[in-house]
Amino acid sequence: MPEARRLFDQMAQVGIQVNTITFNVWIDGYAKSGQMDQASAAYREMQARGLVPDSCTFNIIVARAHKFGYAAQLVHDHDMFSSHMSADGLDMLVCRLCWDHRLDDAWELLLGAIEQGVPLRVTGFNALIAAYSKEGLHEEASELYRIMNKLGLAPSSSTFNYLIMGLCNQVRLDEAQLLLEHMVSKGYCLSTSFTISLDAYFRDGNAVGALKCWDDMGKNGLQTDFIAFSAYINGLSRLDYVNEAYQAFAEMTSRGIVPNNITYNSIISTLCKAGNMTEAFKLEQNMRQSGIACIMKFTIDLFSLCNHLCFLVFF
Repeated sequence: MPEARRLFDQMAQVGIQVNTITFNVWIDGYAKSGQMDQASAAYREMQARGLVPDSCTFNIIVARAHKFGYAAQLVHDHDMFSSHMSADGLDMLVCRLCWDHRLDDAWELLLGAIEQGVPLRVTGFNALIAAYSKEGLHEEASELYRIMNKLGLAPSSSTFNYLIMGLCNQVRLDEAQLLLEHMVSKGYCLSTSFTISLDAYFRDGNAVGALKCWDDMGKNGLQTDFIAFSAYINGLSRLDYVNEAYQAFAEMTSRGIVPNNITYNSIISTLCKAGNMTEAFKLEQNMRQSGIACIMKFTIDLFSLCNHLCFLVFF
């Protein structure tokens, strides 16, 4: 970089006018080597000369600031950050911080952006809400949701899905239901939200809540897809609702939705435990004919029950 600085100075000496592109190359050189203080100094010199930074300038700074751990500091630098940062750049940086599990830095970045008047979009908020929900930090996720509303940013279906997922993971199903009802009243896309709640009811062993959730999906005109059917059949099978699981499986296939090996495994195992070997063998055969890979558990369930039945017959 010292050699680059000398060449830079020589440009002025021989009458070559430096421009934004020249400074971008220079800033990128410092940033690539982790010399973020020097990159910041070059940025300020650029401004002092009356040159206007472009989107490339900020993309360089944002990308390298994340890599070398300067993201949180960057947002407090009013001269550098200010309103020049694009919404895309901010979203990208927040997402990267969340992927790296640096949630405190992402939170600080968003708050700083609000203070500095940086344009904000739902995408960055959703990334951090999702990360908080995944870590079980629902209060932090809810606070972000409240901030979004204060800023006039309309939450997306994904925003609510992440909040519902966080509540369901903490078995706060009543609160999740309230959010779901709010989504219904506002006309949001509901398929994923209902499926998340459906699976949560089953995991909690609440068959009544799960069955009601499934019925509500139909009442709201939702076309149940592969994921919803799989969650429903697997949940019913775990709770030994044999008839309901088999009926749902039949409805799934009648709609042309092809079950995967996990769903086949659930329904076959349930039929085996209920002693309905005829249907279990029939489904196992259908599975093989469909070209779906057979899981060893199928064979174990079927043969162990067959051996048990033979034992009863002969002894």
